[in-house]
Amino acid sequence: DLHTAIDTVGRSEEKRSDFDTVYGDWEELRAQVPTARAPEHLDADVRAALDRAEADPASLLEHEHADAAMALMTCDGPALDALAGIADRLRADTAGEDVNYVVNRNINFSNICYVGCRFCAFAQRERDADGYRLSPEDVADRAEEAWRLGATEVCMQGGIDPRLPVSAYA
Repeated sequence: DLHTAIDTVGRSEEKRSDFDTVYGDWEELRAQVPTARAPEHLDADVRAALDRAEADPASLLEHEHADAAMALMTCDGPALDALAGIADRLRADTAGEDVNYVVNRNINFSNICYVGCRFCAFAQRERDADGYRLSPEDVADRAEEAWRLGATEVCMQGGIDPRLPVSAYA
């Protein structure tokens, strides 16, 4: 009953009861992450882009460094490992090792969808018994309830409902 219990009761624990089994030993995983710089055999353009990312990551947003940014967006293998290492060091320098989270509520305003994507297990057709549309008032009530319960973020999602005008999505 996860789909109803979360909406009506909320979470009862700070983390999953099987957290350690599912996610493993974080210290052991950290020891396995490579921290060495990029190997010497990297393409000169990729190495230069990695050096720029490490020295001044914000400069990659400047127009004159678009080639370096593109080299990093398309890198793979050892270069991608090096980029991930740079990103992790930047994250650690900026945020430390504390893990933060948001308290989130997803509000599905409608599960009626005419698209029919093959991967979707959410959508219902107009004639299906489980199809629903929430009124704007119902959506507002759920957002207010989330706020009262400590939510710091609300995500809105729903199907491509043929009876909802484009303005309803806004």
